[in-house]
Amino acid sequence: MRDGQKPPLAKKREPRAAIGPTAPVPPPSAASPRCLNCGRELHGDYCSHCGQEHVDDPRPSRRLLREWFRDEFQFNSRVTSTIGPLLFRPGFLTQEYLDGRRTRYLPPLRSYIMLSIALFALVAVGTRSGRLNPHWFRGHPAADTAASGAAGPGRRAPATLTFQFPRDTTSVSLDDSLSDRAFREKLAAALEREQTDTAAPAVDTRVRDGLVRAVRDPGKFTETVSKTATQAMFVIMPLFALLLKLLYARRRRSYMEHLIFTLHAHDFAFLVIALVLALRMSGWQPLTATGTVLTWTIPVYLFLAMKRFYRQRVGKTLVKFLLLCAAYFALLIPTVVAVFAISIVWL
Repeated sequence: MRDGQKPPLAKKREPRAAIGPTAPVPPPSAASPRCLNCGRELHGDYCSHCGQEHVDDPRPSRRLLREWFRDEFQFNSRVTSTIGPLLFRPGFLTQEYLDGRRTRYLPPLRSYIMLSIALFALVAVGTRSGRLNPHWFRGHPAADTAASGAAGPGRRAPATLTFQFPRDTTSVSLDDSLSDRAFREKLAAALEREQTDTAAPAVDTRVRDGLVRAVRDPGKFTETVSKTATQAMFVIMPLFALLLKLLYARRRRSYMEHLIFTLHAHDFAFLVIALVLALRMSGWQPLTATGTVLTWTIPVYLFLAMKRFYRQRVGKTLVKFLLLCAAYFALLIPTVVAVFAISIVWL
């Protein structure tokens, strides 16, 4: 060091952090739970990606029982909250669905499928029990007139039932003294006698065989018709929605909105038809008459639903309702014929 030069100042050292048992140690960062279904990170009880609930329960039986009770209660609550507005508030469910309030109600397609299955099951039970079988003939047998063969005051004169095929004709005497089963057996035997015509085309023979089976087992025929009709409705409903799209072209609604309205309208129709069939199966005449009256609620409901959902005046709604019904029946009549024809051929 030179003379007269001050020594350099020592640098101050900053105190080190204390290291020892008293020093605070930050806790290790715990890994966030992940969804067991898709593996994404969870930020709550439900996965934001797939929607699955995160249940950290090591007991599978308890978890399964909990999920079953929750799903069953939720499904039942959605059913009850859907049936009420469907029956008594025309057009309400469609507007609720389009407004985004969907969790509390059954989806339109699911409710339609559920009611279709319920209606088909009711028809199957009714036909197997014989309560919904078609009555081919209602006789009023009387012992004295049946024995003598003479026409009495409570007996009609014998008539002739004729089935005409492309190559031949089958005629059956319609006698008022025959019971349902006796008449069906007589008709089936008459149809079977015509099977000897080998010149008939294969289609005619198959139709005739189907008629014989339908006459002898009307319950199975009714069940086949209901199955075919359920499948045909999946063709009719998109056309029904297309008719609504054409009638309300100026409302600028999408086709899917009309289709949702169509699903809800048919839901009500299926529910009423199921109720009418249930009343008819009771066998009590007052309930059967009540079911006949209930069928008229279907067109009234459709008109009120159109008025509420599309929000037009009564006059315009009535005109479009009549046009819709006319076009719908124009589609429905050939569909019904095709359903019966297919049911007979494939019976």
